[in-house]
Amino acid sequence: MPQRAANLLQAATQVLHAQDEAEALQVIAQAVHADGWHSVIVHSYDDDWRIAHAAYVNISDEDRQALDTRAMTAEERAATFGPAYEPYRISRSYFFPAEQPGALTVIRTMHLPCSEGQAPGSWRPDDAAYIPMRCAENKIIGRITIDGPLDGNRPDQKAFEKLEAFADLAALGISRLRARARQREAEHTVSAMMNAVGSLIWLTYDDDRPPYFNEEWYRFTGGSPEDEVSHAFSQHCHPDDLPETRRSFRAAVAARAPWAGEYRLRKHDGDFAWMLERARPLFSSNGDYIGHVCTAVDISAEHHAKEELERERDRLAMAIDASGGGHWEAEYTGKEPPNSKPIRRTFDQRLLDIVGYAQSDFPGGHGWDRIVHPDDKAVKAQQDRLDSVDHVERRIREYRVLHKDGSVRWVRSSYLTRSTHDGLPLRQVGFVMDITDQKRAEQELRRERDRLAIALMAAGAGLWEGTFPNGASQKHGEILYVSPRISEIAGYPTGWPASHDDWDAIVHPDDKVAKEAQDAQHIKGNLPHVSREYRIRHKDGSTRWVRTAYITTDDHGRPGQTVGVVLDITEQKRIEQTLHRERDRLALAIEASGGAFWESEPARPGSDKQGAILHHSSRMGEIAGYANGVWPRSHDEWDAIVLPEDQVIKDQQDAAHRRGELPHVAREYRIRHRDGSIRWVRSCYLSSAASGEPRSVGFIMDITNERLAAQRLQRERDRLALAVEASGGGFADAEWSGETLANPSTVKLTTISNRICELLGYSQDEIKTAAAFRNLIHPEDRARNDQQDQQYFVSDLPRITRETRFICKDGTIRWLRA
Repeated sequence: MPQRAANLLQAATQVLHAQDEAEALQVIAQAVHADGWHSVIVHSYDDDWRIAHAAYVNISDEDRQALDTRAMTAEERAATFGPAYEPYRISRSYFFPAEQPGALTVIRTMHLPCSEGQAPGSWRPDDAAYIPMRCAENKIIGRITIDGPLDGNRPDQKAFEKLEAFADLAALGISRLRARARQREAEHTVSAMMNAVGSLIWLTYDDDRPPYFNEEWYRFTGGSPEDEVSHAFSQHCHPDDLPETRRSFRAAVAARAPWAGEYRLRKHDGDFAWMLERARPLFSSNGDYIGHVCTAVDISAEHHAKEELERERDRLAMAIDASGGGHWEAEYTGKEPPNSKPIRRTFDQRLLDIVGYAQSDFPGGHGWDRIVHPDDKAVKAQQDRLDSVDHVERRIREYRVLHKDGSVRWVRSSYLTRSTHDGLPLRQVGFVMDITDQKRAEQELRRERDRLAIALMAAGAGLWEGTFPNGASQKHGEILYVSPRISEIAGYPTGWPASHDDWDAIVHPDDKVAKEAQDAQHIKGNLPHVSREYRIRHKDGSTRWVRTAYITTDDHGRPGQTVGVVLDITEQKRIEQTLHRERDRLALAIEASGGAFWESEPARPGSDKQGAILHHSSRMGEIAGYANGVWPRSHDEWDAIVLPEDQVIKDQQDAAHRRGELPHVAREYRIRHRDGSIRWVRSCYLSSAASGEPRSVGFIMDITNERLAAQRLQRERDRLALAVEASGGGFADAEWSGETLANPSTVKLTTISNRICELLGYSQDEIKTAAAFRNLIHPEDRARNDQQDQQYFVSDLPRITRETRFICKDGTIRWLRA
């Protein structure tokens, strides 16, 4: 017997360490069976007397089904421990001997099928007994039903008391199992709630236990329960925030007080987020301090918004100062209807400066309305009334005002109204800014746009607008608008092209690679403005030249809209090709004439010299005695061989050309040849930007022989003049043309000597033209002379000699031999 008691005590200990309640009931059933009972049924009840778990020993499946079929209701089960069963109670157990009246009925209701007719004194098959399992509060949480003692005897009170003691220990174990289960369920529920909140939650303990962190903490910080230790917070808190956060939190822990603070916490991606933490002390039911419950939420958006708000306030203050605007305020009683007069209105001096007033001479109250432009006053008043009726809080409008000096200024006015809940105004705050310059700029912009439209139309150019490429996967942006002229240039219907691919499809194959390379550089940002010329294939199969240019506007630091133009330059290209051919012919003509040409950059601003020589023919060097085709390399080298007495005049002409006073420069001057001789040259040049870039183009020719011939001719003329004057006669020069035969009046008189004028009594100023000289011939001789002149031009006679009468200034007739 002592061994059996020890076995029951050991079984009770096993119940305390069971994994769950079902395992505990099985331990109980096996222990009772080992204590000397053949069949054992152990039931545990919930708070509503329903069977929670069951354990069986030596009960067949068929008997279990029979028991389930006759299962009691919860009320019937509770009654088995009530007054009606008191006659069958032994100690705290219940025994139902088959021979006792009514017991068999109870047994059949509660237990296995039994048979009647067994002799009294020993355990009968119809006997039954059960022991309640009571917890500390004397609450029945189950029962142990026993049948078939192995010794065949009915148990006495001592045997029941032993089983009752075991049942009490088993009930205590089950109660503790249930308490632990409830605790685990509560912890699971609390953990689920803490994880479902979406905030970072953790518990700090007063003892040596590490803090508990919910799943959101690990998700947010990227840590894990295996990695996080008691210093997990220190590992993630920003180093600049950790000292003060730790100090203030420890002070709250020492005072067992709530705590709140903001700090930065490292996230799983390495960035820091601003957190708002609140912590409250946690106490046990008996008032002992357990630790602090901490919750933290990400307030980065609010923190950044607050910082941005502060920056916006600073920018607003700076903008108001920089804009030169001013503000005004108006106060109302809050009892008057909308659009009523304020009880007080003030204007700052910056606002009054816009209209040229001082505080002392500006009419108060509604003085501002008095200076509104008459043409805008009615519209402004109507808008004020409508805004008041519609309870519009914020108003922005533009109108004109009259400056104190009588000029008209444009202003932009904006103000806010704060009203009562009934819609009655309480206070208004307004801002007024002078936008006169902006309005003028807008008008000028409209004029510029009109001029641009006219220019594009006049130039025959087309306009397109599109978006910038979105990402590396997009070769081009989208085309938003294309003018009809672009479609016309390519020979397609209006609306074409619908995309950049449509246009690229008609680009000449030889030009496509260069075009795509420029587009790629533009997308990378290396080529902000794209301008180029290339060929396209017209719809009719012909090749056309186009000039395109486009630029992408910036949108707050990001690529925005792309605007471009397309111009048909096929005719221009044809002209350029013709011009190249003409230039080649000109170069040949210049070389044939023995002259040379040069091309140079224009003079640099502020310089007193011409720009660098870009190109010159080899003949230019040959004129000065240099035959290497390289000299001169600059205008300075050429100027070095100009004679000093001619260089002064040359420099003056060049300076006048640079100032625009002498567009075309033509001159003759002397240079020193490489062999030391003096050579005369004729030079002419002009500057133009017709090709797009300013250039100076010049021609230079060796006229030394021409100069020598002219000098010889002049000497001959001088000798002739001396001979004529020595003979007492005079001489005249005249230029004739083919037209002279039909019209003698076209003769051009170039020279007439003083002697002829003296003979006729006139001055040289009075006989400047051949017609004036011809009119002095006697009418009877004039026709004869004209006839002789005509015969002279068609004959091979070297000279003609005749005597002619002239009418002198004093009216006399004088005969002259010519």
